[in-house]
Amino acid sequence: MTWDEPSYRVKGPNITQDRESGIGAWTDAEIARALTEGMRADGTPLAPIMPFAFYRVLTESDLKAIVAYLRTIPPINNRSEPSEYKAELPVIDVPGGEEPFSEAELDDSITRGFYLASLAHCMECHAQRADGKHDLEGHLGKGGHVIKGPWGSVITPNITSHHIAGIGEWTDAEIKKALTEGIGRDGRTFKVPMARANYFSRMTDTDLGALVAYIRSLPPLE
Repeated sequence: MTWDEPSYRVKGPNITQDRESGIGAWTDAEIARALTEGMRADGTPLAPIMPFAFYRVLTESDLKAIVAYLRTIPPINNRSEPSEYKAELPVIDVPGGEEPFSEAELDDSITRGFYLASLAHCMECHAQRADGKHDLEGHLGKGGHVIKGPWGSVITPNITSHHIAGIGEWTDAEIKKALTEGIGRDGRTFKVPMARANYFSRMTDTDLGALVAYIRSLPPLE
């Protein structure tokens, strides 16, 4: 898939274990650096459509597990076109997500929910942008970001606890249904890119409850 943004034009690269066109020749440390720092093995930057800023919270064990999983992907030779950088890449800072989390920190339900929301990079879409940059400090969960693709054009909704503009009136069960079945409170089916039921439906009840608890903690924004 190709993303054509104001500051870059990139195509999803090959992350199979092919040594020529994929990441088979990368070390574990180089893969981990790409995931959390947005840097390729050759030192060139990754565009922020690769949500590495949200992955900085990864615990040491989870980061190792992701690298281990990537190592299992069979090699496929498929060289993607080079990335084109049109301007300085935007810097994304995730408040509260600047450093790796410890396993002990995840014992707190809301903290665990924030961790899971970061891995799902929820706020990459559910936050407004100004001049192509995320405003995660002042508009966290507010929505309003326009996403265009083969599915058409969608505007991300407000998922803060605001009782009118957001989802403050939704029950926990309705929020969970939206996440795991891709169906809103009004019965409508979500479009891509929020049609992520296959992702969220694999969560344990504990993790899903933590994610809902975190969403509930978002201050109401109109």
